Amino acid sequence: MIRDKYEIRLFAASYLSDTHEFLILPKRQWEELDARYPARNREMFRVIDGELDFP
Repeated sequence: MIRDKYEIRLFAASYLSDTHEFLILPKRQWEELDARYPARNREMFRVIDGELDFP
């Protein structure tokens, strides 16, 4: 329902915990953050895709 305008990403620090934390932002804002801070964004957030395996 929100897929066209928003993207949900997982806070990487919460990946292996028993409580997962997410951030929902407009896709345009994710694109801007990825362009300005690519390494930091990959360090802090995980893209939710078919390869992400929640423990």
